Amino acid sequence: KYKYAKVLDIGAGTGNLTNIASKIGYNIVGVEPNIKMRKIASENIQI
Repeated sequence: KYKYAKVLDIGAGTGNLTNIASKIGYNIVGVEPNIKMRKIASENIQI
């Protein structure tokens, strides 16, 4: 449904929105400047 939709998640935090949006078909990139939050996001999304 959202095959060609592109989203930029600025301030992605723990990556929850990034993960959900990716699973429903968005082409999404999450950007998080805080190192601790970025580590949590990486674990949540399993990058």
